[in-house]
Amino acid sequence: MAWIVPRKNRNTLLIPRATASYREHPPEPQEIGPVPVPLGAPFSLDASRDLLAYGQGGRLFFLWGVLGGKHEIRSLRVSWVSTITAVLIHGSVVYVGGIAPFGALLGLVFLGEKLTWKPLELPRELIGTTGKKVDGFVLHNDRLIVVDDRVFPWYFLLYDVTSPEAPRPLGVRMFHGPISSVASGHGFLALRQILASRAGLRRSVRLHDLDTLDEHTSLEGHEGAPEWGDAEGIPGLAFTEGSLLMAQGERGLSELDLTAWKRGSSFQARLVDRPVAEGPVVGVISADAGRAFAVVRSRAGLDSVLVG
Repeated sequence: MAWIVPRKNRNTLLIPRATASYREHPPEPQEIGPVPVPLGAPFSLDASRDLLAYGQGGRLFFLWGVLGGKHEIRSLRVSWVSTITAVLIHGSVVYVGGIAPFGALLGLVFLGEKLTWKPLELPRELIGTTGKKVDGFVLHNDRLIVVDDRVFPWYFLLYDVTSPEAPRPLGVRMFHGPISSVASGHGFLALRQILASRAGLRRSVRLHDLDTLDEHTSLEGHEGAPEWGDAEGIPGLAFTEGSLLMAQGERGLSELDLTAWKRGSSFQARLVDRPVAEGPVVGVISADAGRAFAVVRSRAGLDSVLVG
């Protein structure tokens, strides 16, 4: 287990602090140090492989030995997209998605002595489309859900990844877009949306069932509501043990207790605000033991504080 969070306006690697036991709350994580991932860049960290992969522009970077503070850095130019927007390490491969003005949205990088890649086959519904973008990956059992978020129509692209090296297209499901953040947990896929209208921005959170992808409910924000925090590339949603947390700007965090919420019902009345004194909350990242890192914006840039 390890986390990468903003600290003093730099992405920083944290790991659980070694301890024999604790009575009430686990100790603060141990800070290893900054990592060269730009703030807001897409990345994937696999602690079991001691590997960090991240995208910057159209290039994919790999850092081996990152948990020990020693980096063996390699990179690969990803030629099928103009900008990398999503990265996911899965077994011996890395799934890569991005903005594709003319070509394929997705690719697969094989990890080995020589880094090799190939584009992924697209579901037939997307063949011939242009201007698409991958906003995130969600791995659920042996199914990979790719969130396509650029131009209408917006799709969940579904793949069977029983064999990670050979994903097989399963089709698509449409959803309401566009979105700014994706999170999954407790059997749900959560999407955070920002929609423009004549009155300003309308923001919402939608919960989908991870198995069926059916939408259960949504929370609508007020037109032009300034309290919803957002920072480019920083997750605005996170699941913890039994809860869904949402970055809410000056209001701090909003928490939905999933153990008390009935599927299909409105959850607006069950939201509880959790103020964060360190600054407006513009993102949230899951931690451990029901805790999370609230990403706050200060005059010095982005920082984070452990809450929960």
